[in-house]
Amino acid sequence: MPVLVRKVNPTLWQELDIIGGNDVSADTITNCIKTSDNTLSVWEVDSIESVGEGVLAIISNYKKLETIHIIGLPKDELEQQSIDIDPEEGTTPVKSLVNTHQNLAKLTYTKLGVIANCIVNQFRLENLFTYTIEEEIALLWEAIGTNRLELKNLKPEVQKQLNQAKQ
Repeated sequence: MPVLVRKVNPTLWQELDIIGGNDVSADTITNCIKTSDNTLSVWEVDSIESVGEGVLAIISNYKKLETIHIIGLPKDELEQQSIDIDPEEGTTPVKSLVNTHQNLAKLTYTKLGVIANCIVNQFRLENLFTYTIEEEIALLWEAIGTNRLELKNLKPEVQKQLNQAKQ
């Protein structure tokens, strides 16, 4: 089942007891699922087990690696809730992942609520994934080793982090 991968800030989501039924704070909505042109950027992967592919797409375009938290949103659940999902070429140096980028599109106040509820459900299901810098470095080196990514296409600071970790 396809999953849409999005970086989140769990501290914002968990400052109130959302799992226990409290409402999501406005700051969480405006900071964590901030839209641009009524769209929200996500990366599509085949299943919850392949979330690392979405992480690779995201971190390969970073200026500097940092620990990140990822949520996997079931694509079919969002589609059933009338969320438009439009493909748009993504910005990543991993060419095989460029076309896995999607936009949750034509978003409204109500649709943001649907997305927020979907995220809360994923927290309840413990579908939150944390990737440390060390894990990200391993993902990037694996992509480089399998010729999916060239070191020179990463930002200078990320190249530096990879080379330091190699020593």
